[in-house]
Amino acid sequence: MHKHVLQSFVFLLLCVFNPLVGQDAHFTQFYNVPAFANPAFVGTSNSNYRVSTIYRDQWRTALEKAVSTFAVSGDLKFDGGGDARQPDFFGAGIMFFSDKLGAINYNTNQIALSGSYTKLLDKKTFQYIGIGIQTAIQQKSINYNDITFGDQFNAVDGYTLPQVGI
Repeated sequence: MHKHVLQSFVFLLLCVFNPLVGQDAHFTQFYNVPAFANPAFVGTSNSNYRVSTIYRDQWRTALEKAVSTFAVSGDLKFDGGGDARQPDFFGAGIMFFSDKLGAINYNTNQIALSGSYTKLLDKKTFQYIGIGIQTAIQQKSINYNDITFGDQFNAVDGYTLPQVGI
């Protein structure tokens, strides 16, 4: 009986948290901006700081105004104690993301702050485990004047039917 209750609880949690998404998959090389892929990657470089950037321009030949996506991030590593040779560490970072769909002037801009903690598990094999958190502010906009449909609702007298040439 307890097994079914646990399974039902896990299923419910999966259904509730399913809409939460870790990343927007517009980049083919998303690993070039680690904070975009996972906030636990913040501060994991071999140096004390890292600056990452990526740009993607899609559908240039198919659309009059292409889809362009850009991200830039920076992160720092801080000592977290532990062994002097391979210490545990904290990471802190900031990221800016912009996505522009030119055909209808749909824009998404986001700025995010990230934090992470990485713990050394094994000194021989240098295995680590990390946890991260990210909070962001996002702004979206669209130009409704550039969107038209063949049977568009005009809010005055109903639907406007498309013009048919004679």
